[in-house]
Amino acid sequence: MANRIPRAAIFRISVLLAVVLIFTVAWEYTGNVGSRTVKGTVIKVEPVFGGRGSDNRKFTVRYKAEGQQYTLNATRGLVDRLMKFSNLDLGSTVPVAVSRDNPARATLDSFNSRYPISLTFGTLAVIFYSVIGYMAMRKQR
Repeated sequence: MANRIPRAAIFRISVLLAVVLIFTVAWEYTGNVGSRTVKGTVIKVEPVFGGRGSDNRKFTVRYKAEGQQYTLNATRGLVDRLMKFSNLDLGSTVPVAVSRDNPARATLDSFNSRYPISLTFGTLAVIFYSVIGYMAMRKQR
């Protein structure tokens, strides 16, 4: 029992993780408020890294905003693969979130692309709280 983590330390880490998650969601949300969605077309697909059978690819998307054409280089995240961007091929139509202030600033219109930091801290929070919950249940036995 000498390896026990003090409850105060667990509580502080929990509060810190929750506060960081709340602030990252708010920060990323305010950055996405002024964007609008336009349709883009995948014009280039390149493998990025990985072995045989790897699905890691980089996409070049062409979109039109305010009468001008722009290109966006993007990759799919894990959440994108599981959801609406599961099959991106040459010529596919994809939603692109474009900044109203600067049409050249854009990203794929997906949760993974709009909230990457929040998604990372959210995943860490789920893992942390799962481990703490498991430890608490194990201790009660």
